[in-house]
Amino acid sequence: MKYLIATLLLIGFTFAEEARIVELNGDVQVRRGLDEDWSDAKNNMLLKEIDTILTGENGRVLLELSDGRQFSLRSNSILDIADLRKISERELFLFLMRQKVDRLEDREAPAKLKLGKVSVVHGNKIEQDNVAGLSEGNNEFIRESNGVTALYEHGFFSNVILKAHRILDRKPNITECTMLYEQLAEALEAVEKPEQAKQQYKVAIEHAEQCGDSESARRYKEALDRLRN
Repeated sequence: MKYLIATLLLIGFTFAEEARIVELNGDVQVRRGLDEDWSDAKNNMLLKEIDTILTGENGRVLLELSDGRQFSLRSNSILDIADLRKISERELFLFLMRQKVDRLEDREAPAKLKLGKVSVVHGNKIEQDNVAGLSEGNNEFIRESNGVTALYEHGFFSNVILKAHRILDRKPNITECTMLYEQLAEALEAVEKPEQAKQQYKVAIEHAEQCGDSESARRYKEALDRLRN
């Protein structure tokens, strides 16, 4: 069943997205397709769906998408241009169905959050000064998380759902305090998926409590109560 859903999902991902760099400051790099090498970004550069953009510690970039919308990416962030494409309701439905089937088949009970040394402060934008000394794996997680934050801030809620799920699926035993759980829950609520949002708020509450973030835990509990009523 989950393989059928995955196949249908991939069939639906057919609409290409392009983005043009209209403004940049500081260290901004691009990676073309499957190329492993990064090169300096330039104004008016056209990026294809298979390309990736990376901002350094002082980097900022403004993109213009193929439909005329503008999208800004702040420092220490990474994003695939494919993450900016429009996602249909059908695609989102199939993705969430696949997630549900995976949980039913692969997990008898929700996985417990395991928090080790806190390397990211919950609720704060992560800049380079905060990540000095982190492993490259943790730094990559922060860059990806900042990319999700950019999607969230621009109202790309369906894109937030897909991107956040993929990051968390790769890192199930997350050791950082992060806004991903909150952004995922709020994105699910924004696209009118209340049942999934309720489940995600529960995870966000547990995560915030283990991070010692009582204020965020309180807000998530209020959101959960609102959805229950």
